[in-house]
Amino acid sequence: NAQARTPHLGKGANLAKQGDFAKAISCYDQALDLEPRNVEAYVHKGAARVHMKMYSEAIKEFNAALKLEPQREDVRQYLNGARDKLQEYDDTESGGTYSHQGSVRRADSLGAESDTSETPSARSSLKSRKKKKKKKKKKKK
Repeated sequence: NAQARTPHLGKGANLAKQGDFAKAISCYDQALDLEPRNVEAYVHKGAARVHMKMYSEAIKEFNAALKLEPQREDVRQYLNGARDKLQEYDDTESGGTYSHQGSVRRADSLGAESDTSETPSARSSLKSRKKKKKKKKKKKK
């Protein structure tokens, strides 16, 4: 079984190096079809999704890898990087699945008012304001 998946991972890695991330993901999917617990396939697939600016999907891939091998610090770092990127960019522009309109619909369905702080750009802005406050507090000490 290990021999069967290796060509798919290798081919996917070569395609990713050439910048063909969609075809690389297809190869990683083939590896996962053969071996659903293949951590490396999830990691490579997540990395390809990051390159495609599909951060929400990358996060799912890295989480799947961590479920199988929770001790993988490298995967945890990739996951945190994808989360940071998701906060920096609005995935609706970059091909991901995050949609502010979707969060508004979910909030409305729960009887809540829509909240623009749910958008990645708003969270990023809030994050930068918090950093500035921390810097001011440090200077006062």
